[in-house]
Amino acid sequence: MHFIENNFKTIQFSAFFTAPDDLKVRAYRNVLPNVLTKTNDQFKTKLLLNEHLEHLYGAYFRQKIDKYANQTVISITLTIPDPQIVKDKQLFDQALALFKSTIFDRKSLNEDVFHDEKRNTIELYESLKDRKRQYAQFKFFEHFFDHDNDRVPLVGSLSDVKKMSFDGLMSYYDSVFSHDQIEIIVNGSLDDDMKQKVQNAFPMIKENTYQIKTKSRRLRALKTVRDQIETKQAIIMIGYVLPVFIKESLYEAAMLFDAILGETPESRLFQKIREEKGLCYDVSSSYDGYKGVLIVHSGVSIEQKDEALKAMLELVDDMIKNHITDEELASAKSYVSHMYKSNTDSQSALTRRKFTSLILNDPSTIDDRLARIELVTKEDIKKVMDLLVLDTIYMLEEEHD
Repeated sequence: MHFIENNFKTIQFSAFFTAPDDLKVRAYRNVLPNVLTKTNDQFKTKLLLNEHLEHLYGAYFRQKIDKYANQTVISITLTIPDPQIVKDKQLFDQALALFKSTIFDRKSLNEDVFHDEKRNTIELYESLKDRKRQYAQFKFFEHFFDHDNDRVPLVGSLSDVKKMSFDGLMSYYDSVFSHDQIEIIVNGSLDDDMKQKVQNAFPMIKENTYQIKTKSRRLRALKTVRDQIETKQAIIMIGYVLPVFIKESLYEAAMLFDAILGETPESRLFQKIREEKGLCYDVSSSYDGYKGVLIVHSGVSIEQKDEALKAMLELVDDMIKNHITDEELASAKSYVSHMYKSNTDSQSALTRRKFTSLILNDPSTIDDRLARIELVTKEDIKKVMDLLVLDTIYMLEEEHD
């Protein structure tokens, strides 16, 4: 049980359910929070629950599935206006009761909502080729993570989604509360009486010890895949192994390298490949400190796809060979530091950061992180670049007759 005290205009009740990643139950794990937050035992239809949320001054639920290395996390958040602002002394109690009854105190789930969610997920799969970016990412992950669970989306495989049953969901719901580790975080303007009410509502919540385990990918020969589909632009994704993980000494250096390479408008990929050479519509990079990978992704014209791919690969090789400038490092530090600071303006980001600190057992403050960023040197960036290994090249291109 954790409380974050601040002066936002809303109060958030958040529940986090953590369990080891298991491909066999991903489909159920994906639909469960959606089914939970559409109805409950008191408000048995979506309309009735929505009307009650409107009665609570436009309160709303948000739910999400995340993966932290070997663990998957369901998060469900109920957000309400600060009762002091709307001058309703009953609002906090009503919201707390709704939060608890909707997520925890369930005798049943709504079967119609389950079938809606199942059908929606199947339709997402069946329409995947119409959403070229998502299709390319889906296929790239299949190849890049072909020996890891990450080859399968968090919604589960299509075959597993189709096999889901309502009885299976009910059984999984019961198991979540038997085996998952649960955190409750309440974020907002809170007094001692409010905190005590939350603690009284959830006496079953215990202190957790998480088992986050990262692992380096095995190195292998370069894998190149050309996938053909009816498309008006090519999509290129380049996967690198970057065995630097969150909480390790080079983690901040890896973040800064990613910013210099392709995460910002001032990055080398954006400036050199898009602005100077005009070889793509968009280009960027993303580093994942839980997976130990870095991915370059770009949308390019059909005619320039091979030239663009060659230019991107050469740019990364040139960075590794000739390193970075003082100006690039200073700009990256400013960008990453600003991102950290701006998150303090977001209530949801503060809730998420608190949970992340718990699951990683990392008590670092924002100031601690900013200090570590400032200490990164060009030599640290060089160490990161020397670890970079090209693993997979994927290109989605036009279909040939």
